[in-house]
Amino acid sequence: MPVVLALFTFVLVNNIFGLIPFVRYPAMARIGFPVALAMIFLEALVQVAQASPC
Repeated sequence: MPVVLALFTFVLVNNIFGLIPFVRYPAMARIGFPVALAMIFLEALVQVAQASPC
């Protein structure tokens, strides 16, 4: 759950920075950044799935 909260907060802050007039360079404007975030999140999900005793 902390990974999801951290990812949500990071994306939210970057989107807010995209709205500020003089900062207007959202990090999500380039495709590599969201792909890297998705890969990190996927790795975290795999680690959690391997650790669960299903």
